[in-house]
Amino acid sequence: MRANTAIPPTLALDEIQTRLQRALPARVIPAVIGDAKLPDSLLEDLIPAAVLVGLVDRPEGPTTLLTRRADDLPRHPSQVSFSGGVVEPQDADAVACALRETEEEIGLARRHVTVIGRLDTCITGTGYSVMPVVGRITPGFTLSLAKREVADAFEVPLAYLLDPDNHTEGTRATTYGTFRFYDIRWQEHRIWGATARMLVNLFERIRLP
Repeated sequence: MRANTAIPPTLALDEIQTRLQRALPARVIPAVIGDAKLPDSLLEDLIPAAVLVGLVDRPEGPTTLLTRRADDLPRHPSQVSFSGGVVEPQDADAVACALRETEEEIGLARRHVTVIGRLDTCITGTGYSVMPVVGRITPGFTLSLAKREVADAFEVPLAYLLDPDNHTEGTRATTYGTFRFYDIRWQEHRIWGATARMLVNLFERIRLP
């Protein structure tokens, strides 16, 4: 890891929580990177959503809990993502939404999750305004995947995801033009788009000046 990142490779979750609490107020950022801008027509009617950026407190170092979406979903099939979804009327707030969706999608009981902060709100190219809720996950949980939505759940070492050397870029052609995205590869998994942008945002919010 580069010396100027000020993020030790074995950064503990207690320190991550402290740095999140000291971070600047949350902003609104696009999932795309570079000079490209999302069209105004897309930004006029954004759908509120929330995801859980789950950090598992493993003895050997924190990991990040990710899912791979089912192959036959109408939106984002087969993509790696965080558990989450649209904020529903019964949700008290975005945190409640992220915890509810996570429990529904992968069966992670709320008693295993302690919310320790949030990231910048991320605007996706599909018209969602997503609040990433950062949660500390206590080991000892058992997952039960909703197979119609989630094909797999897996963990990636947080140190790997926070290493800027792994924050490569990719491009994708859309109806609005070709956009650049962050693109992180882990084993057979490709983590890109909004999910990768949120992981890079976690890096941005907890690194020291």
